[in-house]
Amino acid sequence: MNINVLGLSDDDFLFHILQKSCHENLSDSSLWFNLRNYIVCTNQIVDVSYVVDEYNRINAQYGITKLISSSRSNQVVSNADKLLVDEFKWLIQVQCKHKTPFFALISSIQTPDTLNTLINLLEGSNLEIKSDIQNYIQSESL
Repeated sequence: MNINVLGLSDDDFLFHILQKSCHENLSDSSLWFNLRNYIVCTNQIVDVSYVVDEYNRINAQYGITKLISSSRSNQVVSNADKLLVDEFKWLIQVQCKHKTPFFALISSIQTPDTLNTLINLLEGSNLEIKSDIQNYIQSESL
């Protein structure tokens, strides 16, 4: 259960497992779209009391007796665009030859500033698929 997406802290355990799997399987589109979805979900305002109740209910169904409680109401969990940019930088650094990881990340960008950051990162790179990614960014921003 991804309690970070639900608004609680799991010390980014699930994120790091998913990130590691993505980094080890650059061509696996399902992993990359799951990472994208995870990151986007972290930028939500979460009703913490509902999440705690739901988390405890699901745990109880599986016989897990560790219950959690929270006095917090709503909170913003993290900055999704920073995580997306960090992953994009990593893909450039390792000279990823697969388009899907880039496309998955680009498709979830929410702000023009972040999109411009990705464009600038691409400009300074020598990726083989650079023009394909630039064309995709252009098509997404129309």
